[in-house]
Amino acid sequence: MQFVICNPNGRKAPVNVEQGRDIILGRDSDSCHVVVLDPGVSQRHCKLSVDGGWAWVDDLGSSNGTFVNGRKVQIAPLGDGDVIRIGASEIQVSHEDVDVLGLWESSVAPPA
Repeated sequence: MQFVICNPNGRKAPVNVEQGRDIILGRDSDSCHVVVLDPGVSQRHCKLSVDGGWAWVDDLGSSNGTFVNGRKVQIAPLGDGDVIRIGASEIQVSHEDVDVLGLWESSVAPPA
């Protein structure tokens, strides 16, 4: 399953989570698989998990909380199109692969 992280500056990056794997997101580069450079994100903010075709997010005791589609959660199942917010960063859930080149180009294009 693919997740697309969009930081407050509008930069986007895809993150793949394989079946049976957990991915920790946060600001601490020593203990997180994905570092999110956002002052509103805790050192170890949340965990994304995929297993048996299901995906979910767990808040890891973050200071500012983890939100799914605008609702604060401790743990929540995730579906295609759901949006997770940690700090000012958003993570979109996608069941399909994202066009990485197009994503990169759109994240660095100047505003119209």
